Amino acid sequence: MYGPPSKTGIYDWQHTRELGKRQFEKAVELYRNANGRERLVSPIIDYRHIFINMAAVKSEDPQNPWQTTKAAMGGPCTAGSTEDSGSPIPLYREGITVDDLSPEGAANLSERFMAFLLPNLLGLITPGAIEAVTDEYKATQYPKVILMANGFIPWTAKDGDTGEDVKTTFSPEILPVQIFRIGELILCSMPVEVTTMAGRRIENTIKLIFNGDSDGDGWADEDGPIRYVVVAQCTNEYAGYLTTYEEYQKQYYEGASTMFGPHELQAFQQTVATLARSMKNGTALDKSNEPIPPYADASWMAELSLATLNWPLFDRQSAQTPFGGIVNGPYFEVDPDGTRYLKLKVWGAFPNRNLMTGKTYMTVKTPPSSAYLQAPRNFTYTDTDPETRFQWEQVNLDQSYITLWFDMTSQPNKGTYEFTYTSEAKTLTNKSLPIRKKYTFNIEDIGTGALQVKISDF
Repeated sequence: MYGPPSKTGIYDWQHTRELGKRQFEKAVELYRNANGRERLVSPIIDYRHIFINMAAVKSEDPQNPWQTTKAAMGGPCTAGSTEDSGSPIPLYREGITVDDLSPEGAANLSERFMAFLLPNLLGLITPGAIEAVTDEYKATQYPKVILMANGFIPWTAKDGDTGEDVKTTFSPEILPVQIFRIGELILCSMPVEVTTMAGRRIENTIKLIFNGDSDGDGWADEDGPIRYVVVAQCTNEYAGYLTTYEEYQKQYYEGASTMFGPHELQAFQQTVATLARSMKNGTALDKSNEPIPPYADASWMAELSLATLNWPLFDRQSAQTPFGGIVNGPYFEVDPDGTRYLKLKVWGAFPNRNLMTGKTYMTVKTPPSSAYLQAPRNFTYTDTDPETRFQWEQVNLDQSYITLWFDMTSQPNKGTYEFTYTSEAKTLTNKSLPIRKKYTFNIEDIGTGALQVKISDF
């Protein structure tokens, strides 16, 4: 599912495809230019895994004391990332810290007002949270302007297995950390989005354990049992961003989204070092004090994103056309990259009413053709196939367009095509209304290199 173009004019899926294409092409380039420099990895397979309470990790080095703290989001996280198209609600600018709230600071009037207002609003929602945000706690998150102390916000979720209530916090605190070894390669699984420099320090931590530091400069030797470390982000859980201590001090989007304070990276490094030493020495991990995470169904989190403030509260049909009624099409459109799409725009509903888990919002059934190199079963494509696009567009506060896209690059230029659209609407009275529509039409080659569409049955 993809939204309309960003302020750059580029659809999200085009952006994603371009990034994936670059990664693929670089991988092919490296593979083809190896020129005999490939390395066969040793036949060693090993792993270590542990859960930690990231809100309560303390330094094991008495010469360098530090500790993590309960989770909180910083005000500049509302500014959005510079790589994205901006936030719908930029309450703070990137780089605003508590020092900027002083009379001589750089915070503007709006940011100062938000710093006063938001904690009080939070107190109305969860009175215990506002009492917990003491000066001592604020010092553990310094220089972050605390937007929401999510570590103090209790939440009742459903157990993913039993469906019973589970007491948890707004942000997960019991986090998994894992390293997996394949010969001279280690994959390090992290439940966060890791900045480049934070990733380098995680890599260095692992290599220091295995390879040592012969020149004493603090950076591990490249020659040794482990030559490659890959940090796999956002795995097994999600707990925001991970920045270095120095990046945290800047309080840009990523630092404001590093939830467990300025020493979170050091806590991950300490944990990863423990896993690496256990693996190197061939010893079992001490899991006697390992915390047990709640197994909670977290689908409710989707409803609590800032983006939900722009969501339509209910779905209203057009006065002339019901849900699924045609707005435009079917018609052809050529993308800037030359890809030719068959498109159909209909009146629809906000897709998040039903996430269609294990199902599909749309299908496209094409004419059978022996020319296909590879075709799906029964020549029917779903919204998981790269040939399809499912686009939602908000028209008014309570109305939506749905555009069904289909890539015609390798498809027959003549024959019967069938689109389906399946979703769910929510009425003004909060009643769920299923939407199931099928559209069948013929495509004919008119002999001039162009195509025309003849509607046969709707």
